[in-house]
Amino acid sequence: MEDRFLIGFISGLIGGISSDVVGIPLYILKLTKLRLIDYAAIFILGKEPRGMLEIIFGLLLHWGFSGALGIIFAYLVNHQIITKRYLWIKGGLFGLGSWFVINVLSTLYKVKRLAVISVETAIILAATSLLVGIIMALVFDWLIEKQKVNWRW
Repeated sequence: MEDRFLIGFISGLIGGISSDVVGIPLYILKLTKLRLIDYAAIFILGKEPRGMLEIIFGLLLHWGFSGALGIIFAYLVNHQIITKRYLWIKGGLFGLGSWFVINVLSTLYKVKRLAVISVETAIILAATSLLVGIIMALVFDWLIEKQKVNWRW
């Protein structure tokens, strides 16, 4: 698999899935009032997902967005904007930074239900976004090493 686009997408997708494996149980345990899938659903549907179809749709949207972040990350690495050294830390900051930008935009545009969140929810969303980036970077690094892809380092 030498396709940089696909490697980036798969890396981001796995990062997104891993964050949901952690984030959804925390939501079920009522430790947070929002999940990353809620962000995706609210932006597209204009409301929190209710019912199985809306939740699955939000989940797929989140995974697609995570995959898109992986593609951007792969592009940045390929063009040496992000170097390979300490890639997992850079990936974590990329995931956290992406969440921060989305949160700022939600506040600026007063997106209902996202503009004001509790500190507990913010901490959990920040942690799961950090996880998206770390897992994405680790999977990305593993895939390029495994496939011996000729990247510009």
